[in-house]
Amino acid sequence: MSISDYIMANVVMAEKNLTLVDFIFTLFQRRKTMITVVFITGVLTAIMTFMVPKWFSAKVTLLPPSEEQMDLGISSLISSLPVGGMGLGLGLGTLSDETNLYLALLNSRTVQETVIKRFDLQSTYKTKTMQETIKILSKNITIEINEDNTLSLTVRAKTPSFCGKEDERSAKKLCTDMANFFIEKLDSVNKVVKLEKARRTRVFIEKRYLQNINDLKLAEDSLHVFQEKYGMVSLEEQTKAIISTIAEVKANLLMKEMEVGVLSLEKSPSHPELRRAQNELKQLQSQYNSLKQKSQAFTNGKANNEMLIPFGNIPTIGLEFARLFRSVKIQEMLLEFIYPQYEQAKIQEEKDTPTVQILDP
Repeated sequence: MSISDYIMANVVMAEKNLTLVDFIFTLFQRRKTMITVVFITGVLTAIMTFMVPKWFSAKVTLLPPSEEQMDLGISSLISSLPVGGMGLGLGLGTLSDETNLYLALLNSRTVQETVIKRFDLQSTYKTKTMQETIKILSKNITIEINEDNTLSLTVRAKTPSFCGKEDERSAKKLCTDMANFFIEKLDSVNKVVKLEKARRTRVFIEKRYLQNINDLKLAEDSLHVFQEKYGMVSLEEQTKAIISTIAEVKANLLMKEMEVGVLSLEKSPSHPELRRAQNELKQLQSQYNSLKQKSQAFTNGKANNEMLIPFGNIPTIGLEFARLFRSVKIQEMLLEFIYPQYEQAKIQEEKDTPTVQILDP
């Protein structure tokens, strides 16, 4: 047997003779080293725990305004007309439009700068410029649109290194206060946006309302002068019914023109709601033109832009009376529609109720 084989054999025999007692004895001999390692590990863990900042978050869920809040009531007014508004309704706002407005306002520089100044975030984030602060704030807020069309805002804040209980309470309070302030600013800025919309709508409707008042006065005065000159003129009930029907069509056409005008103030030219209203206006115009053509056929092809019914058998004086009667009827129907609109627009402009509804604070 070689010397190396002899040594290896002795090592194997020594390993077999090691017992649990020998192992414990070895650990006991090295107890100082092990205690030192455990102590150092614990200290390092504690230091790391205090060094790493703790994050806290506050979440708020919002309900977008319903369509009923944004509608001026044009739909119900049109549907209450004698001809049912030709089946054409209005919607002056959609849920998606309002949600997009919320997103734009919450992400706007104006709102974020206000939050930064309110909570002195430049000192908190230790930044030198407003742009740097906005960049950090943007990372600490999350805005999500949920499946149920609600909108969630989450704001995060962290403690400094080596924080204590007071630092944790401060971080919790900061993110909660910031979330609430975001909602306050959203509501106040949204009010300004809505009030400006309401003002433009009111000005537009007011202009049309005053024009309607003037047109109605002129029509009534013309009819009054005619009756004083020729005495009271009466028409057959059938002729009156035809005139009333045509007046309704004309009134609906004018109402649809006003609807398109209101939507044009709020929507982009390619917005589907505006394009729908424009298509409906074309349909009403086509119907109006069709009646005009039929009237011309009844009058043996003689073109007459104002005469929409077969008045061939009505005496000249009766024909003039019918035209004046029709003009008054159109303006009266238009006034019935515009006046409630005008009053509602004034109410909307003066409204100062909260525009943001909180679902989960």
